[in-house]
Parts: sequence; C-alpha cells; structure tokens
Amino acid sequence: MKKFSFTFVGFFLISFTALSQQPKLYINLASHNEIQGESYDTDSSEYIRTRDSLMIVLNKINFIGGKWNFQTCSKFVLGALRWEDAASSSLDILDLLEQSGNVQIDPRNKKQFPDYNYNISDVYHLLDSSGVQSTHTVGGFIHYPFANEDWTQFRTITMGSVYHLPWQADIIWGGGSPNHSNDANDYGIWKPKDGVDDANFYTHAPDSNLWLVGNGCAPLISDTTTSVQWIINLINKNVDDLENGYWPADKFYSLTVMINCRDLDLPNHLKKIDTVLNAIDARMQNSTVLEWATITEKLSMFQAWSQTNAIAYSQWSCADASDPNLGIIEATENDFQLFPNPANNEIAFQTDELSKDVIIYSPMGKIVEHFTPQTTETIIDLSNFPTGIYLVRSGDRIGKFEVIK
Repeated sequence: MKKFSFTFVGFFLISFTALSQQPKLYINLASHNEIQGESYDTDSSEYIRTRDSLMIVLNKINFIGGKWNFQTCSKFVLGALRWEDAASSSLDILDLLEQSGNVQIDPRNKKQFPDYNYNISDVYHLLDSSGVQSTHTVGGFIHYPFANEDWTQFRTITMGSVYHLPWQADIIWGGGSPNHSNDANDYGIWKPKDGVDDANFYTHAPDSNLWLVGNGCAPLISDTTTSVQWIINLINKNVDDLENGYWPADKFYSLTVMINCRDLDLPNHLKKIDTVLNAIDARMQNSTVLEWATITEKLSMFQAWSQTNAIAYSQWSCADASDPNLGIIEATENDFQLFPNPANNEIAFQTDELSKDVIIYSPMGKIVEHFTPQTTETIIDLSNFPTGIYLVRSGDRIGKFEVIK
C-alpha cells in the first residue's frame, strides 16, 4: 500500500510540474509553389529568378537559425532537374535547402487540375530522383467544403500515376478551402476522425494513422500586404499571451508564417519577409516561450509533451485565441468607432490612432482583414463577409460589429 501511494504521489507531482511549466509557441516559415500560373518547368528565367530569391530567404533562415517547410508541386522540381541538372549537381537549390539542416521539403498535390499528371506520390519520388529526401507531410490539402475534401485519401497508400511507386502520409498540414474563406486555422495537434463535417474533422480518433499539425492563426505575407507590422504584432501578441498566462497551460501551440513563391518577384516582397524574420528572431532572443520548429519537429515535440503530460491530443481554436478577455481591453469611443453597426455592405472604422494596425477576425477567429489606417475614417467593404459577429482589434483594444445579409 505504501508503495502504491508513493508511486501515485510521484506521478501527481511530475504531472503537476509538467503542466505548471509555461507552454511554448513553436513557429516556422512555410512556402508554396503552384501548378496554376507558374512555369518553372518550361521557363528558365522564371525558375532562375525564383531560385535566386529562395536563396536569399534560405541565407536569412540559416543566419537566424530559423525553420522552414518548403512545400512544392512538381513544376519547380522539374525546373530544378531541367535547368540545374539536379539529378547530378550538388549545387542546385533543392540540395542547398536540404543540406542547410533548417529546411524540410514537403510534397504537394493539386488534384483539381486535370492536366496535373503527377500525384503526391510522384512528387515525392520526383524529389528523390533529384537527389533530396522529402517528408511524408502533405503540404496543403482541401478541408472544406466537406463534399470536396481530399485529405482522407492520404490515410492509405497512394500509388504514383507516373512512377507507379507507393507513398503514404504521416502528417497533414494546411487545410484549405475556396478563396481560403474557411481554412482549418487552429493551434494544436490531433488525429481527425473523418471529413464528413466539422464535428468529425475536429474529433480526435486515436486509432487513426494520420496526424494533423495545426498552423495556428497563420499569417500570410501576401502580394497585397502593404505593411507586415500587423503580422509582427500578431506574433508578439501570441507570445505575450503565453508569457502572461492568458492561454491555457495544458495546450500545445504552433504557428506558421506563410509565403508564396509566386510573390517573390514583387517589389519589396523579400524585404517584407526579411522584416518579419528579423522580428521573430529579435523576440526569440528575449523570450523562453518562442521556438523554431519544422512541422515534423512539432509533431515530435508534441509526442514528448503528450507523454509527459498524459494528454492524448491538443486543440485550441483561433476564436479562443482572439477572445477579448485574453488581456485585451474593450474599446471605447475614444479608441475607435464602427458604424453603422449592424452593417450590410460596408462599415466605417473611425480612429485618431493612425499608427496602430487593425485586424478583423471572423466568427471562427480567422483573420479576414487587416490594415493600417491612413486617415481618420476607413471604409471596410463587407460584400464578402458572411453574416455573423466580427471582432476588431487595434493595439490592445477590441470591439465588435455584426454583419447582417
């Protein structure tokens, strides 16, 4: 009896100590190239321009010790084989990415394009033929609408349509939807049950073989981003909330900053990426809760965390993360005003604080709009906003408005 009591108390103390430790936010950079609108396999100049830009990003990642998931469709790999002789060269961009030790290469699949001959197994083996080892992580999948979801196919072995070789996924990351209007943006790691509906997708199925690694409220350095300060503020807000104990201690948190290869030619786009990476690095130097990790590293760290804390899975939504009670003060008329409220087609945001970034969250917690006011009144177009309650954050102040259609 004494032995049992000692064992129980010991386990309790270990569990209490583990859960009392401050949780971390694991962060990475992720990039996509596409099948549609990109010609890396047929246009050498486009390939070389993108390759040179990727080298600039790689040098920065290596300098700060960052982590990057390079998620590629077939065209860029075919370009490396054609324009850099990747199968025999030791100096092509794919080799340099892999050899850095800071980048993981993930295969991507775009089944919605009928002329896309290479499926995800073929991309994996195409990368292998170029001399690099890619992961068993799906770099982007269709999550919604559920009638068109494609992630459940990755639970079983995929036979290549070109190489006729097998491949099977271990991890899915980056659940997308048309126009990214209903993406699966959540912190945490779990095994989705199935793709029938939201409830099942977010139900942990212990017997499933496929892990989902959440990307958090993932910010995108997009082609329309005029300022990246809102992204820096969002990351800092995440870190602040963790350091101040606003977020639950019994959750696992991950966040991804996205870039698209097609945007690298845009004016000042590389500078924007550099600015965000510098800000992450600077915050990391002064924080114990922010840590670089690739997607597969996040899963490995989660599994160790799960065993230590006896917690099988972790989920936390962006709606929870943007809860106005988490260290944010409700806005008054002196901070900003929104009218008309409720609104239909447009709403006016009024403020005298022109230096503070404004972020609008959907009812599900997804970032749907962001801007830095240039004048005291900014008109926000609501034509693509579904009916619901939206949160508006400016600095440490938050307000709400309702859209009625």
